[in-house]
Formats: sequence, structure tokens, C-alpha cells
Amino acid sequence: MKTCIKTLRSKKGFTLVEVILVIMMGAMISGSVAAIMMNQTESYEFIATRKQHMMNIRQAVNLLSNELRKLDDGDVTAISKTRLDFVDEMGANTYVKLDSAGSGLAVYYGNQVLIDNIKDFEITYMDGAGNVLDPVYAAPNDVKRFSLNVTTNEKSNEGEINFNTTVIPRSLVGYSNYQ
Repeated sequence: MKTCIKTLRSKKGFTLVEVILVIMMGAMISGSVAAIMMNQTESYEFIATRKQHMMNIRQAVNLLSNELRKLDDGDVTAISKTRLDFVDEMGANTYVKLDSAGSGLAVYYGNQVLIDNIKDFEITYMDGAGNVLDPVYAAPNDVKRFSLNVTTNEKSNEGEINFNTTVIPRSLVGYSNYQ
């Protein structure tokens, strides 16, 4: 009998309780790793979406800035807080404005939508000394600088994006050799 008990005790192996504990710990570690991986994937998607949205806004504002830099004295034909009418470098009358598009607001350059899902778009006009002009009372020929401020609506929890730039047309500051 003693030999039989000694034989059972000398066998090496794991008990059922030990096996269950190892399985439970492995499941907890696997669940934690899966949660971390899901969080990282969501973060990557958020960053990629926000980066693309910011690139689109920057590209649109750069296009507007480039057009406004090429203006000559007298090319601005009408101004308001959300609209700027001007003669482009090809001699065509065009405009930049905030207007409705579908279910929201958009910034237009002529008939082309540049930026959609807009919360606010404002153009600030300044004279040659940098003094802010009231578009209601100022004459378009007094405008020598433009400040464009674009704020987008929150899009898929990425928050608002605010973009601001000031443009001084080259011909109004004495540059003559530019393209």
C-alpha cells in the first residue's frame, strides 16, 4: 500500500486546478493585448482622418493664398465678411465666399467647393499699415492685406480644426519679379 501511495505522489504533472489557473491567466493576458491593439487601431484611424482633413484645408487655403498674392491694385471689386470678389490673373471676375452646400456650409472659389463641413469662414481686410477695415464702410481699393480664418465642424470626434493665414498681394508690397 505504501508503495502505491509513493508511486502516485512521485508522478510528475499538473493538477486540474493548476491547469485551469494557467488557462484563465492566459485568457486575461490575451484579452488585455486585444484591447490594446483595438485602441491603437482606433487611434491610427483618428490620426489618419484628421491629417487628411487638415491637408485638404491647407491645400484649399494655399490655393486661395496663391490667387490673392497675385492681385494688383484695383483687382478687388467687392468685400464682405464672408465674400471677396476680385479679378483673377487671367482677367476673369471671380469670388471666394461662404455659402450653403448640401446639409452644411462650404467655402467656394467661383463655383468650385474648396472646403466643406465649415463652421465659420471669415475674411478680415486690412490697409497697408495692417489696420483692420470694416467691410461695410471700406472701399475695395483700400484693401492691401487679407486674413483668412477657417473653422471646420467637428467630424467623427476629431474636434474642430481652425486655420488662419494672412496674405499680402506681392504687387502691393513692391515685388515685381515673381511667378
